[in-house]
Amino acid sequence: MSFFAIFVLVLGLGLVGWIAARARGMKFRAASGPRPHSLPGYHGWYVALWVFLPAILFATIWSAVAPNLTMQAVLADPAAASLPQNPMERNSVLSEVQGLADGSIPGAFNPASQQLVVPYKAASQHYAMIGIALTLILAFAGGAFAFTRLKPDFRARTQVERVTMIVLLLASLIAVLTTLGIVASLLFESARFFSMVSPFSFLTGLDWSPQSMANSGADDAFGA
Repeated sequence: MSFFAIFVLVLGLGLVGWIAARARGMKFRAASGPRPHSLPGYHGWYVALWVFLPAILFATIWSAVAPNLTMQAVLADPAAASLPQNPMERNSVLSEVQGLADGSIPGAFNPASQQLVVPYKAASQHYAMIGIALTLILAFAGGAFAFTRLKPDFRARTQVERVTMIVLLLASLIAVLTTLGIVASLLFESARFFSMVSPFSFLTGLDWSPQSMANSGADDAFGA
C-alpha cells in the first residue's frame, strides 16, 4: 500500500472521528445544564487531529525507515552471498533489484539481481504490513484517547487553536530554514568556486571554456 493510500485511509478515519465527536458535542449542547465551553465542531476537530496527526507523522517516518529495513533483510538472505564485494557494483545490483520488484525497469543486466527480487518483495511487503498496522493502531489509539476527554466543560476550541498555531509555526520555520539552506548552499559553492578560480579572472575574462580547466587546470576558462 502506497503512502497516498495510507494518507487517504487515515483521513477517512479522521472524518469518522470528527463525525462521532461532533455528534457527542451536539448532545452536550442539547442536554440541560451549563453551556458547553466549545462548539460541537471543535470537539470534532479535536478528535480528528488526534486521529490524523500522530498516525501520519509515524507513517512519514516509517516510509523513510522501511526501505533501509527492507534492504537489510535482502542482504541477510542467502542469495545475497553472490553480490559483488565492490560497494558501487553492489549498489548497482540492489538498484536493479528494487526496479525489478516495483516494475520500474523491464529487465536486469546482472544475473544476481533476479535472484533477489523475491526476497525483496517479501521483505517489502512484510515491513509495509507492519507500517500499516502500527499506523492504524496509532490512529485508533489517538482517537479513543481524544474521545474519552470530551466533556461539556472541555476546552476543545483552545486545544484545536493551539495545535493549529503550532502547525503554522512549524510550516513557517520550515520555510525559513529552507531559505537559509538555499543561501548557505549558494555561499558554500561560491566559496569553493572562487577558491579555484580568481574572482578577477571571472569578472574580467573573455573566454568561457570549462573543459579547458578540466584538461589543463587553467583558471582563466570561466570568464563571465
